Amino acid sequence: MSAENVLAAQWPRGADDFRVLQADISPFWAEFPGLARAGDSPFSRQELAGAVGPVPPSHLGVVSAGRSADVPPVVGWSVFGSDGFGPEARSLEVATVLRSWEARFGARLLRIGSDATLQVLVERPPRSLDAARRVAAEHWAFADECAGLGLRDVESIAATIVNAPIWTFWWD
Repeated sequence: MSAENVLAAQWPRGADDFRVLQADISPFWAEFPGLARAGDSPFSRQELAGAVGPVPPSHLGVVSAGRSADVPPVVGWSVFGSDGFGPEARSLEVATVLRSWEARFGARLLRIGSDATLQVLVERPPRSLDAARRVAAEHWAFADECAGLGLRDVESIAATIVNAPIWTFWWD
């Protein structure tokens, strides 16, 4: 499974896809724009610790997984509650995208919840609005809402992830 294929499958299919208004995915349109380039300017450990400081306390889970991106399928977490363990499991798609973000942006799972919320701590986020637009297209294809603000258009998502150490996602 590739992250690009997973995300492209969620992208609208041009003018015939009535689910989406062009304004939601502008400046992109008919085809998924592809994966964003990797971030190259990391936060320091102190900056990341400062970003996590205000996060409300939550329950700690200990999971036997080789990397944080693998936690959703290991525990059976899915955007629609518990899913199966076959090749159709949505948690495998989530893990595929998380692995890609781990490699490109240093993203590590910070929180998953029974409320269909997922957060990642990002070591190398986009540093400009232009770079953030491509990442925002990925976020748009990945989740129903982004940034913990109910955002559902690429431009608004992009504005919130420039220099953002925490990315938040939610599904209906």
